[in-house]
Amino acid sequence: MTYLKSNLLSITKPIGNCILFLLRTVWSYLVDLLLALQHLHSNDLIHMDVKPENIFIGRDGICKLGDFGLVVDLSKDSPTKVSSQEGTIGGDSKYMASEILEGVYTKACDVFSLGQ
Repeated sequence: MTYLKSNLLSITKPIGNCILFLLRTVWSYLVDLLLALQHLHSNDLIHMDVKPENIFIGRDGICKLGDFGLVVDLSKDSPTKVSSQEGTIGGDSKYMASEILEGVYTKACDVFSLGQ
């Protein structure tokens, strides 16, 4: 098991209305996350809960995607008939793509959430 020192939300420190990061750090994190989504999507999986609280930073500075509790397996589930036991998929509505609210789940939903 890998020790992850923090999540993306906990390391962002607002200064006024801005959050300061080195540009190369932002690009490095983005590449790490896109590679994680590429891996999931190439295995017909949708994360469904991409948000800062589920993005972790290791001691080595590598960004990792975590919390796979809402993952949808497209090889087993229809993208329009996915639901949790309560009847709707969970997740944080601040980061959800509009098609999720309409009951359609595609890989594009994860990309939308990453960009939020």
